[in-house]
Amino acid sequence: MNAVASKWQVFQRESARAWHWLRTDRLGFLTALLLLLAFIVQFGALVGIYWSRSHFGHSFDPTVYSTFEDKKSDASISQTFGLKEAEEARQAAATLVRDTIGQTMDRASQEMDQTRAKRNEISLIKHEAEKKADEFLQQAHVSLEHGLQETAMEDIQSALRLAPDYVPAIRKLAQYYEARKDFAQAKFQWERAAVVAQPHTSEMEEIQRNLDRLSTKAGESSVASAPPRVESPPPVEHAGPNQLSVLSVSRNDQPLQDLYDLCFNLRLSLGSRGEESSMDYNDTRVEVIFYDQSRTAGGTLIPIKVLSTVLKPKQAWATGTEQVLSVKYSVPKGYFRKKGQSFGSAYAFCGYVVNASYRGKVQDSYAYPSDVLSRYEAKTGGAP
Repeated sequence: MNAVASKWQVFQRESARAWHWLRTDRLGFLTALLLLLAFIVQFGALVGIYWSRSHFGHSFDPTVYSTFEDKKSDASISQTFGLKEAEEARQAAATLVRDTIGQTMDRASQEMDQTRAKRNEISLIKHEAEKKADEFLQQAHVSLEHGLQETAMEDIQSALRLAPDYVPAIRKLAQYYEARKDFAQAKFQWERAAVVAQPHTSEMEEIQRNLDRLSTKAGESSVASAPPRVESPPPVEHAGPNQLSVLSVSRNDQPLQDLYDLCFNLRLSLGSRGEESSMDYNDTRVEVIFYDQSRTAGGTLIPIKVLSTVLKPKQAWATGTEQVLSVKYSVPKGYFRKKGQSFGSAYAFCGYVVNASYRGKVQDSYAYPSDVLSRYEAKTGGAP
């Protein structure tokens, strides 16, 4: 009994000494606490392994359980593959869209290059035509200085056939008509130049000044309500042993190319007969007169003379054979609309008259439509 009491006293004394040590040495206290926690964790792990084996059996494998938990944490294996396929489809669609956009841009770029090349080609052709037209205008200027009115007119018309919208040629034609006191024709030519000239330029200012100046001279302010008197063609006369006739006139419409309201070529076939062996081209003169049409207040359509051009063969030809001449007629884009606004009524192309003269006498005429020089009802219509 004394031995037990003695051991208990020793235990109490050692415990008190250990407790005192722990209280006085904090680092040692923390170390002991961590060791105690590690012991508790290890004990819990042993208990868990023992419980797992008893619950799942001896075939339990912790790696299988870990894989199962990973798969179980995903929403779904099939959903994962579905998302992957959807992403691949999205990428494929994006690639297709990029390819489609790229192809469209390449095609648009090619079309732009083709359009640019076509415009350059048209610009080059136009430049060459205007260069040749300038040569004819210089010849016309020399002819006017020497009083050769007919020759000057032919040179001006040749320049306009090469470049119908060349403002210097139109200006020269307007000045020609004004010099001959034909103010209505002069004003028409200035209006024609106003359609093709660039706005807000010194050239346009000059055109507008001439239009304002000629408005009072031309006396066209009341043309819509009081149509001008249209002269009939001179009577056909037969003079000399040789005779000239108009066999046929055919019209060939040309592409407008967003440049014209109207553009066509007239092909004139002339016949000849007589006692002489050949027709003198210097004595042959073919005048083509073009008409527009407007509507009066009463609804009647009337022809309005707008342009006259003279054609002549380049060389003599044998009597009894045909001679073919051609003329190009064009109306700048926007001209009919502008004239319609000025007249306040319908305004369009009407037709043409061909007068064939030989040795100063008109020997044959051709008109389309046949009543182009007389007033006619709206149902008659205009040119083909």
